This record gives sequence, structure tokens and C-alpha cells, in this order.
Amino acid sequence: MTRPILIIRNIPRENPGLIEILLKEHSIKYQIVDVENSTVIESIENYSALIVLGGPDSANDLTNSVGHRGIL
Repeated sequence: MTRPILIIRNIPRENPGLIEILLKEHSIKYQIVDVENSTVIESIENYSALIVLGGPDSANDLTNSVGHRGIL
């Protein structure tokens, strides 16, 4: 049995877009996990690949949400 691909979604309004279309076209199994739901992933070894989707924050943002400490 082929292991599915794990897709981690940082914000619910984002979707895998073209990635999801290609996975479906090629009958590749996948699972989408939303970070906001605090889903526990028991083992990454249960998946054949990992895709992490982006979010609204940038490493260049000067906000506390991305861990900015004023030291660069």
C-alpha cells in the first residue's frame, strides 16, 4: 500500500491549488492537516512526502507572530 503525501496548511483559507489538481490527476493519495486544529501527527514515516503550504506571515515582517526579537 502506498503511503499518502502529507500537506500541512498554515491557514484554512489557503488550499493546495495546482498541487491538489496534479495529485488527483495522478491518483496520488494525500492528507491535508490544518495547523490551527493542532492535529497530532504520530509519525512522519507514515507519509511518502511532506508539503508545507505558506501563510500570510513573512520572515521579513516586524511582528511578534513570526518571532521578531529586534535582533538581525
